Amino acid sequence: MVKIRFFVAVLVFFSIIVSWGCSKKGQQNNLGEYVYYDASKTLHSKRDCIALTLRGLRESNDDNITSDELPTGVVRIPTKEVEMEFLTWCCPRCIDDSLFKELELYAKQNQ
Repeated sequence: MVKIRFFVAVLVFFSIIVSWGCSKKGQQNNLGEYVYYDASKTLHSKRDCIALTLRGLRESNDDNITSDELPTGVVRIPTKEVEMEFLTWCCPRCIDDSLFKELELYAKQNQ
């Protein structure tokens, strides 16, 4: 009986690990229509990036910011209009290596 419980526990554990890994693969970063450049000259690929949101809210004294508004000091830039100077500082939370390479291609086209 103990062996069966142990086997079931191991089976459940592995199924959770496998399903978690599959869901992570499905959450790939994709570039949207816009990227976001904040007041500290950091580029973000996601409007809802926690680093972008927290920084903007700290710089703002307005408690009435809605989720559709951009935080203080944030500029919305069309992704295809990115320039090389924007790529100096990229947010590590929302821009991984593959997104950086994609942004770099757009920036090279715009030179």
